[in-house]
Formats: sequence, structure tokens, C-alpha cells
Amino acid sequence: MNIKWKKWAVLALFLSVPFLSGGTMEEGCFKPEEIQIPLAPSNLGATRLSCTEIELSWSCNLLSNSPYVAGFHVYRKCGDGEYELIADTDRFDKFFTDKNVPPGVTCTYYVTAYNSAGESEPSNEESA
Repeated sequence: MNIKWKKWAVLALFLSVPFLSGGTMEEGCFKPEEIQIPLAPSNLGATRLSCTEIELSWSCNLLSNSPYVAGFHVYRKCGDGEYELIADTDRFDKFFTDKNVPPGVTCTYYVTAYNSAGESEPSNEESA
């Protein structure tokens, strides 16, 4: 038996495992994992870098949350205003610098994690 034939035989056996037990592909080894809404980010911190810049940092448990996080939404309200979405960051980002802070105004922030299933609960709020 040549090597090429052995590889095809192993592949055919692997693909037929769900059917040999009377099941379907959905019930076998190819069943996709259900996507869940990610956990909320934590430990949000805010540091004023200048009169118009505030740096944010947060934590996200990558071991339990990583497969589910597509990115992070950063929300801000300045003074007595309403929260608004100001940034959509990559799933690996844990820092964001807000470079459009109104001078002399205290701004409050929170961060959420999101994916195709939805958006997490908000992180803690932090002001600077």
C-alpha cells in the first residue's frame, strides 16, 4: 500500500466517523461551538495625558474570553452629557487614547466587549 493511498484512507475514515455511529455531520466532530456574548472588560483606568488627551486601559480575560471577543467599544460622556460611542478597537487592544477631550471638562468612560452574538455588560466607569 503506497503512502498516498494511506493518507486518503485515513481521511475517509476520519470524515465518516459521525456517519458510522448513525449520526450526521452536525452531530459529529464538525459541530461548531455556539458563540456567546463576551464577558465585560474590567479594571478600566483613565489617565489625563494633557488638557485634550486621556489614555484608557482595561483588562480582559483572554483565556476564557478570547475566542468570543471581536473587539471593544469605548463610550464617553463629558460633563453632564450622554454617553456616546467614540471608538471601536481591535480584540487585542487594551489601551485607547482619546485625543478629542474638551479642555477643562471631566469625562467619564466605560468599555464593552462585543462579537456577533452581542455586546457585553459595561466595564466599571472611570473619570479623568
